[in-house]
Amino acid sequence: MQLTEQDLAAYLAEHPEFFERHAELLAGVQLQSPHGNRAVSLQERQIEMMRDKMRVLEHRLADLMRNAAENEAISGRLLAWVRAMLLERDPAALPQAVVREIQQQFQLSQAALRLWNLRPEFATQDYAAGVGDDI
Repeated sequence: MQLTEQDLAAYLAEHPEFFERHAELLAGVQLQSPHGNRAVSLQERQIEMMRDKMRVLEHRLADLMRNAAENEAISGRLLAWVRAMLLERDPAALPQAVVREIQQQFQLSQAALRLWNLRPEFATQDYAAGVGDDI
């Protein structure tokens, strides 16, 4: 039976004390650097790998922080919009308040509200108008 790389890797993973008993092997291992053709020690190679992983994790963390800040800003705008809706006491003014506050809170140049199946007394309001192909 021939020993394969997988067999060796499995053995070392199952017996980490091997390197404690044979510490001289770790000290003498020379690996090729991914940044050139020079040989580096196992520790140097591990440090390079950890630095690469750390850079990747730092970029991921920066992305998460940016997303969190954007989400917090959206949440604040939504909260302000909901507050404005709750403070509107006139039911007839509510549709205009919905549009006005959405434009204001989310800095939109245009917004529209369209409602269907309204009672006849609301049929003449802007928000009851039909929607064209351009929307």
